[in-house]
Amino acid sequence: PEVIDYIENEGWDIDFYMACFYNLNRQVRESAIVSGVFAKEKFYEEDPANMCKIIQAIDKPCLAFKIMAASRRCSTQEEVKAAFKWAFDNIKPTDAVVVGMFPKYVDQVPLNIGYTMEALGASA
Repeated sequence: PEVIDYIENEGWDIDFYMACFYNLNRQVRESAIVSGVFAKEKFYEEDPANMCKIIQAIDKPCLAFKIMAASRRCSTQEEVKAAFKWAFDNIKPTDAVVVGMFPKYVDQVPLNIGYTMEALGASA
């Protein structure tokens, strides 16, 4: 949120923001891709609400990502559904979410479309 706030205060001419629900830069760290160690990444409970405060405070559209905390919030389909609902309940109508999918075991595309439609109160 601090980066978006800084850019807004500086008046940079941008079209939209990528807004990560989790702040993975609280501490200096080596990239998990480089180190191969993903478990050490910290996902703090208060981060999504902090990011959504800034998302709601600005006029520009935001693409919110990491809404499922890099698979930490998708143990069940109910948990995934809740993550979509929480995200859409806490961003602006002009915003969107970006989610990664791994449809090896479950066809996540239609599930995620359904969760999005339900969160938005829309019907297919």
